[in-house]
Amino acid sequence: MAAGMADTAAVDSSISSNHQFDSTLRNFAVEVLPIVPDCPIGEHSRIQVIEGVEVSREATITFPVAILEQCVQACRVSTYADSSRLPLLCRSAHFNRQTRQCSVYSDAINPNGYLEYKPNQNVIYIEKICIPDTVLPMSCDDVFRRIPQHILLGHASEVISVASENECVLECIKAKTMRSVACHSVLHYPDFASLNCILNVHTRHTKNQYFTPELAYKVDYVELGSCVTGSALGR
Repeated sequence: MAAGMADTAAVDSSISSNHQFDSTLRNFAVEVLPIVPDCPIGEHSRIQVIEGVEVSREATITFPVAILEQCVQACRVSTYADSSRLPLLCRSAHFNRQTRQCSVYSDAINPNGYLEYKPNQNVIYIEKICIPDTVLPMSCDDVFRRIPQHILLGHASEVISVASENECVLECIKAKTMRSVACHSVLHYPDFASLNCILNVHTRHTKNQYFTPELAYKVDYVELGSCVTGSALGR
């Protein structure tokens, strides 16, 4: 009888310990992975896309998806395709059209982050950028198209100095209000300390014959969607 009571007490103690461990583990998980916003207060993330490049570093998290939009949404809200939460805050991802795999990263490729990239025609690279609500209303959610090492030759509307590529894009969005320029695309030269952002009223579509590869300097061509150019608040 005494032995039976001892066994019962041991089981109760074990169950209590397990419950305590589970509770501690849950609390630990909450502390390690707090719910934090993608962008500072007053800003919301938009999606920038590059076709034909992938992150050079192997992803720590890769999972299957049926279509590109599932990978985009997964990175937007930092979840797997089944809506369970990722163990990181997704800043960029790439979708492999051949394998139907979505790989997510907590950083972005240069110049917006520290990751390197390489060509891969089967891959679409996705990156989140933060845009202030005072510049672009939340109702406008068009994708920004980015093409590395290409320029729109001879069609600069204005040349300005910026601290980052994101600032260059913001200046383009605000240009209609602040500069009386209907900016539709930019060229950003990250290795130049000044006069490194070119605002263009044209795009690769309106002046296709002047859209050409650039091999001498590091540069990104970024194109705004029609919703962005039409809805910009510019404050």
